Amino acid sequence: MSNFLVNSFIEFPVDEDFFFDDFDDYATQGAANAVWVPASSSPSFVVIASDLLRCVTERQSNQDTRCKYDFGLIDDTAFLLRYHFKVSTLTLGTSGGKLGCFAVFDNLDSSWLTNQDYISFQWAFSSYSGEDDYYIRTGNGASLQGGTSTLFSEAVSVNDEWDVQMSRNSATTATLGLFPNDSFGTPDETQNVTVSSSCINLRYIGTNSNGLTAGTSAGTADMDITVFKFWDGISSI
Repeated sequence: MSNFLVNSFIEFPVDEDFFFDDFDDYATQGAANAVWVPASSSPSFVVIASDLLRCVTERQSNQDTRCKYDFGLIDDTAFLLRYHFKVSTLTLGTSGGKLGCFAVFDNLDSSWLTNQDYISFQWAFSSYSGEDDYYIRTGNGASLQGGTSTLFSEAVSVNDEWDVQMSRNSATTATLGLFPNDSFGTPDETQNVTVSSSCINLRYIGTNSNGLTAGTSAGTADMDITVFKFWDGISSI
């Protein structure tokens, strides 16, 4: 794979395909100065404040709130990523179908409904009954709400907080675990998903959310990502 970018914000051992970012010392980013690159149409919806990457998940007309980092090509059979995840705010609003994800993608600029390859940790929330879910989802030439998914029993709630681990274990399997702390011992819950062996050439990691319906009562959630670590070419440590 390509060597990871070295800059003043990033630390990693030069002898490993490893990436670490605690988001320390980032200014709030716009499209012009981004390290984690936001979509030019919606830089204000993904905020990198001091020590966190915040994905603002809501439904807004013609807005796909995305921000991604380009790693170069990622191994098609084995990778491991870990990060701290917290739902810092949650307002249900009166609309349905508010969806977001933190994922590994094959396309930097693709919107929510664009067919693409990906493996994702996804969430859904609304004022409608039953729309308060977490998933591991994958697609091969599918939209971010298509493809194949496995549902977690955990419901989306404000102040949800886990250390998340997602691994690609082979060309055809991926696992996502929600852990109570960063020792990554016994998980609160783990789910697997079958991945298409044609889900290849993944290279971007970051956030995305749907942008289908405008409205001030749409509802919003802030999903905060901190202490991000990524290993390429391995699925466990």
